Parts: sequence; C-alpha cells; structure tokens
Amino acid sequence: MYRLPLLMVAVIFTTFRSPILPLMNFLKAILLACLLAPALASGQNPHGDELKIDCRDCHHSGGWDIRLDQMTFDHDKATGFELEGQHKNISCTDCHDDLSFKGAEMDCFSCHEDVHQPTVGNDCNRCRDSNSWLVFDIPELHEQNGFPLQGTHRIISCNDCHTGGNPLAFQPI
Repeated sequence: MYRLPLLMVAVIFTTFRSPILPLMNFLKAILLACLLAPALASGQNPHGDELKIDCRDCHHSGGWDIRLDQMTFDHDKATGFELEGQHKNISCTDCHDDLSFKGAEMDCFSCHEDVHQPTVGNDCNRCRDSNSWLVFDIPELHEQNGFPLQGTHRIISCNDCHTGGNPLAFQPI
C-alpha cells in the first residue's frame, strides 16, 4: 500500500544530489530495507516449504550456483539414494524435474534407456556399476546363466552368436 510513494521517494533520492548526501544515503538504505522486508520475511524458498536445509548445504557464499565439489548436503541420508559413481557428477535437475526436488525415481530405467530391450533383465547392477557402462565380467555372467564361455566362445564377438537388429539386445540362444 505504501510501496508506490516510497518508490517515488527512492527515485527522487537517487536522481537529485545535494549537500546532505550522507543523510540521503542513510534514508535510501532504510527505504530499501522497508521495500525488501516483506519478501525477506516471507522466506520465499524456490525449493518449496518441504525442503528444510540450510542454503549453504548446496550453495556457496559467492552466489547461487552450485559447486558439486563443495556441497555438504548428504543425499544418501536425506533421500535414501546414495549418489555413487557418475551420479556424483551430474546436476540435481538431471534427475529432479523441478526445484522442489520431489519425486525422482530410484530405478535405472526412470532416467536411462534400456538399450538391451529387457533381454538381460532389469538388475543393471548385475553387470555394471554407476561408474561406467562398460561390462568387464562377461565370462562370469555367461557362467551364471548356464552357458560358460569355453574354447572359441571366449574370443568371438558377442554379436556372432547374439544376432538381431539391436547389437545390445542379447536374446537367449
């Protein structure tokens, strides 16, 4: 209700110079505090009312950007989903749809496409980990599935036996 007249006074103070400049600077500071007080008092949090953590857990004193290497927010403790491997190096918004940080799924397929088109099951961690998509224990995986790779099978390409349109879909033979 008083914002428009106060704003006009602020414009007058910033436009005209006079010998009483220190007093005007003081009055400008008070005016600015009055104008900003409602916004500061309401505690408008861009992350919503449910995220009750200190801003400094994610943001630094130099600005609102996020430096992953300086964050103290404990994602595992707060959410039950530990950020391991490559998950430590991505932006929060890569998994969360908005700044309230609600509702991110904890399974691989919510974020990652199943390039194997469910031919190897849905337990991604059986073959790989969150550090890399590369699979290093192919002979052991074949042995677990009842077909140990022996002889020539150890040295030929996977796609020599697993044929089809998608070289990453491994239909049982």
